[in-house]
Amino acid sequence: MAQSHADVNDDADADLLAGRAPDRVMLRFAIGVTLAVCISQMIGWPAGFISAVFLAMLLKAPRPLSFEHGFIFLAVTAVALAVGMLLGAFVPYMPIITVLILVLLFCAIFYWAQAGISQLLVVLSIVGLTVMPVVAAQSLEAARDVGGGILTSGFVAVLLSWLMFGLLPPDDMPKGDEPPSSAPSVPPKSSGERFVSALVMTAIITPLVIAFLFFGWTQLIVLIIPAILVQQLSLSAGIKGGLALVAVNMAGGLVAVAIYYFLVAAPYFIMLAASMLLVSLLFARQIFSGQPAAALWSSAYTAIVIIVCGAVSPFGDDAEAKLFDRIGQLMLGVAYVGAAFALWHGLRFGGISTGAPGSTSDRPSSEASIDG
Repeated sequence: MAQSHADVNDDADADLLAGRAPDRVMLRFAIGVTLAVCISQMIGWPAGFISAVFLAMLLKAPRPLSFEHGFIFLAVTAVALAVGMLLGAFVPYMPIITVLILVLLFCAIFYWAQAGISQLLVVLSIVGLTVMPVVAAQSLEAARDVGGGILTSGFVAVLLSWLMFGLLPPDDMPKGDEPPSSAPSVPPKSSGERFVSALVMTAIITPLVIAFLFFGWTQLIVLIIPAILVQQLSLSAGIKGGLALVAVNMAGGLVAVAIYYFLVAAPYFIMLAASMLLVSLLFARQIFSGQPAAALWSSAYTAIVIIVCGAVSPFGDDAEAKLFDRIGQLMLGVAYVGAAFALWHGLRFGGISTGAPGSTSDRPSSEASIDG
């Protein structure tokens, strides 16, 4: 006898509650990010790889953005970029005041992140407030190009997320105000705990931003990686967590190298799409597994996307040099975050526990939900 519609929905609900994502969720994720990678490679606008990173976060959500939330996504991106660019323009004239303003902004954003606002909005804000001041302090013209590229990436990510949810709609989601979560319910943090967590994450990001501002460094991947990871991963694992983070991103880099040399042997655009789709499907099964290591798999996949979008396709004369330069930048950024994890664990003293700053399981909101 055929199953009733209610029985099918009940089975889907059980899978979601058990942390097992339906195949269509993983297929939507893999096809969508592959499409973003291909578009960014074909058009080649500045910071195009950000579109695939943003889209990966949007497609982790159980349902699409509404028009209103898509507008909020782009508006927050534009405001963060504009504020970052403005602060960067004042760095040569008021460096100390500019840094203090950045510290206050970081602390406020991370504080409210602990209260449950969307992780995606937090990442958007932090990326804008870290990258733009550094670029604007060196060249306002370059800052306009990078800022325009990041905003374009956000627009492309929103459009592609709507496209993918339209092609593969979440029909198996239960009806209700909120989708079920496989993460255990945790009590909300007190204001004191949120403040301490915000200080820790601010202390991780700020020294790196200061170094870029005052030493004139231009390796932006080193800066972007901590901006993305500090809010996504937990610091509670300490040294083991830091080593695991470095290890999985090294593995991601090796996968990107394998894709590169595969494309050297078969330098066709369709091969780039096919290899990226295959890797995305393999990683999607782990990212949506509901297991504690899913965040690490997500980090490794982000590393692959950044390398692939920036350097892997061997269609330029300096593709191999770009490949290993980007891998080096990525590993420096990851090593910085991993060292921060270990340092926080080592300095943490017994009488006070703040939970796990940046842990996805500590926040009551969905990982990529924008309506939190």
